[in-house]
Amino acid sequence: MPTACERLADTADAIVADDSGISGEDFLLELGERAAGIRRGLSGLIDLVSGGSNPIEGGGFKKEYGDGSGKQVRHFAGMAAAAARLGTDVSSWTGEHIRRDPDDSADGRLNEAAIRFARGLLEGDLSPADAGGWIRANICARAAKLPE
Repeated sequence: MPTACERLADTADAIVADDSGISGEDFLLELGERAAGIRRGLSGLIDLVSGGSNPIEGGGFKKEYGDGSGKQVRHFAGMAAAAARLGTDVSSWTGEHIRRDPDDSADGRLNEAAIRFARGLLEGDLSPADAGGWIRANICARAAKLPE
């Protein structure tokens, strides 16, 4: 059975399967909606402030990112969606100063991973087609399975 982190990566793959030409920004907004309950449009700003929802609960994150809450998918996808809406610098600042996630905490480290992920997609260094693999390789506890 896949972990929540692996289901997040599967969700990223499904977004690309639904729209192979999706832009990095639209990909992040869609991931935010599917994995963190952050709607598009103005209502999504309310969702960001309220924290969204947890459509994918559970664990499976690398030790440095797991806080035991079962809500790390929402945290990662929400921070990435915030970066698409507000920019990566603003989102990074809010993680530290509004959410008050210390840099050396699981949430602080997950914030930074989400910002790196979003920056890669927004700047074109990471394609949406590779986003699921990035999630599996960088934040999920189990290594991606190689085809036999």
